[in-house]
Amino acid sequence: MSQPKSALIIGATGKCACGRHALKSALESPNISKLTSIGRREVAYSGPGSEKLVQKIVDFDNLAQSREAFAGHDVAFLALGTTRADAGSAEAFYKIDHDYVIEAAKLFKETNAENPNAHVMYVSSTGSDVSSSLLYPRTKGEVERDLIALGLPR
Repeated sequence: MSQPKSALIIGATGKCACGRHALKSALESPNISKLTSIGRREVAYSGPGSEKLVQKIVDFDNLAQSREAFAGHDVAFLALGTTRADAGSAEAFYKIDHDYVIEAAKLFKETNAENPNAHVMYVSSTGSDVSSSLLYPRTKGEVERDLIALGLPR
């Protein structure tokens, strides 16, 4: 068995179950020694592995101010996302689903540059396509493209 990993997760408090399930699975896993949840509010979790959970409340519009929360991790789970209706506009949706995710990935890369095993996992969508005329699949496709362009180790 390999050394337990330190991980971070973004998007564990949203309506979509993806982030919540990733958080629960990571905390229950013997392969994760620490899980830092980065979000706008605290995660309500008291199940198995809750002692491994560290919570960091951030302002996503000033994410770089929380740079230290990204350091010292082996894995980043990026499950942040919303709907256009919840965001209030196409611009706000894009800011959350694209800009915040890319900024988080950049901070993870910068603060873990010395870790050759660091890797990012992103919750995307079926049908993601940068050339789609629809906002949701186009945005998800652009995030995938831009994550690849960052040159993350894994």
